Amino acid sequence: MLGDEQVVKPSEVRPFTAVLAEFDDGLVNQLLGQELHALTEQVVSTGRAGSVTLQIELKPVSSSRTGVIEAKAKVTVSPPKTDPHTSIFFTDRTGNLSRRDDRQLEVPTVKLVGKGESA
Repeated sequence: MLGDEQVVKPSEVRPFTAVLAEFDDGLVNQLLGQELHALTEQVVSTGRAGSVTLQIELKPVSSSRTGVIEAKAKVTVSPPKTDPHTSIFFTDRTGNLSRRDDRQLEVPTVKLVGKGESA
């Protein structure tokens, strides 16, 4: 935090985007763009909300007042929640799940005969 004697004019504050572009040689900025693009597609396709979060952690490198800061950037994506996929299954005689009800009689296959063909 700045001391009472230091007043920073708005024109002296470095734009956030300029600092962001320097995290991990621009990879964090690139990752944010890719994740935002993917999330946008998911939001459009599901019609539900999602989010991209950038968390920046700053800590001094040493306890002495050297002005050296370690900065970590973490990108977190919360995709839209989707409904779980539902399927119907039957249990067979041994308790396994199956898409076919083994208690149902099999229907013999029927061959459709086209015009001019014989069975």
